[in-house]
Amino acid sequence: MALANYRANYQPPASAVKMAEDLALLPSWIAQEGDVVCDFRSRIPDVEKYQVKPWGWDLLVCRMLHRWNPNVQLPSREYLDGIRKLSSRALAVSTLKELCESSPDVFLGESFLCTSLQQIEELLKRYPDVIMKQLWSSSGKGLKPIRGDFEAPLQNWCRRAIQMQGGVVLEPRYERILDFAMEFISDGEGHVSFQSYSVFSTSEQGMYAGNLLGTDEYLEEEILRRYGREDSVVLKNLKEQISLALSQNIGTNYVGPFGMDMMLVKDASEEVKIHPCVEINLRFNMGQFASALSRKILAEGHKGMFKIDFSSQPGAMLTIHERMLKTYPLVKNGEQVVSGYLALNPISETTCYRAFILVE
Repeated sequence: MALANYRANYQPPASAVKMAEDLALLPSWIAQEGDVVCDFRSRIPDVEKYQVKPWGWDLLVCRMLHRWNPNVQLPSREYLDGIRKLSSRALAVSTLKELCESSPDVFLGESFLCTSLQQIEELLKRYPDVIMKQLWSSSGKGLKPIRGDFEAPLQNWCRRAIQMQGGVVLEPRYERILDFAMEFISDGEGHVSFQSYSVFSTSEQGMYAGNLLGTDEYLEEEILRRYGREDSVVLKNLKEQISLALSQNIGTNYVGPFGMDMMLVKDASEEVKIHPCVEINLRFNMGQFASALSRKILAEGHKGMFKIDFSSQPGAMLTIHERMLKTYPLVKNGEQVVSGYLALNPISETTCYRAFILVE
């Protein structure tokens, strides 16, 4: 949302501010020795000795960091402009096209960057059931389904998106079997390398709901099981293709983690194929957090779920939390979780957002 607005004085909605407050301590679960986890009310006198790693970079977070400590080292405006450009869904459109053209027997997916209502109307003649997406938006936001008639409210929404952001993306809707992602890291010198898998779930509105917890081998097995394959060569090739495709743009203009969301979908003949590029997220994300959390606190041989849920009702989250403490008692082996429920943020009468794991 901050990238979409792209002003240093952008004011996030109250719901986003509340989420940031409730979940501010999440990084402490994956911090390494020597790391310092803090919010903007903390003070570190010798901040120069640390490399600052926010969830993602934008003008707003740079303003907040500077107010927090004027000595903090911040990226240049040119670098931030590059991140915003690469974060546009336009990059996902071109990347999807490149990947699908390289292996049409394995990959399935189309998306279109539209800069006029006429383009949209022509595409709707071929694809009557689509999702329209703003070029920059947050999870579950900036999306509009169109099924059938392109009615006036939808036209106005698309017109505003084109006027404000220069375009809008049209994606045909597919029969989805599984949401997953591949997580990468870029060194800024032209090298993009695979880091981990992410298998996640979303709500009907497209909001992030949770991640599977487990080893990368377990997540790969789960993807292949739903794919109906045993040989992982397709996934291995996809990692290499993505690294190659993005080495000259993301790889040379961005330093840090990023993820590419994907889907397993069915084609017209009911064959399962891979939609290799739904989104590209140039930031740290929940999939990477779940992967790091699995490595750090999950007992060997165990798996589970990492979830985030929400309630606006005062005290509702605390009631649910207390019930789950009794229903799923936590069992640990040293610092490793063997089974049960563990809340990852403090839960009180005023908590609206809860992050937790449930391990089996």
